[in-house]
Formats: sequence, structure tokens, C-alpha cells
Amino acid sequence: MLTRQGIEAALLVPTPTGLDKSIFDATEGLREYLASRGYHDYGAQGQGQEHKVKKDAFLVRANSLEPTTVSLYRRQQRTETRGFGSVIRSVPMSAPTTS
Repeated sequence: MLTRQGIEAALLVPTPTGLDKSIFDATEGLREYLASRGYHDYGAQGQGQEHKVKKDAFLVRANSLEPTTVSLYRRQQRTETRGFGSVIRSVPMSAPTTS
């Protein structure tokens, strides 16, 4: 729906475990999109909690945008990149979209 309207967006589709823990792995496509838009570059970020970055974001609802904050970091001993959503737990599984 967003692309039909000419709106660029990166979608996050969490698993039930991700929703429960509010922890999500950033897929390659999401990482590339965030870097290309100048929002966040995981490749330039150090590993570990001490390099965690907090950013403003929006939760896209059917008729509104809900401001939120995400925390982005690279795990210390793995190559995984992760994000945390402060309001993601309240999002129903049928509409878990952030941009």
C-alpha cells in the first residue's frame, strides 16, 4: 500500500518471540534501506550495548502515525544486528509495521 502511494518504507515483520521480547533482527534489506536513507549504518556501528543508538521512529497505524523510539545495536559476539521497539508490544500481529 505504501509503495502504491509513492512512499518509501522499510517493513519489519516480527515473530511472536520478537513481539514478546521486543527484540528484532535487522534483515539485510532493512539494514541497506536504513543506511541508504541516512537513518542508521550498522556497518559503521561498534559492537555491544555500549554502542547502542536510540532513534526516533514511527509506528504506522491504519489511520495515523505513532511516534516511538527504537534502539539499534550490534551484538558483541555475533554479526547480528538488532532493534528494540518501545511500543511494539502493543501492535497486533496483523499490523506490525514500522518505518
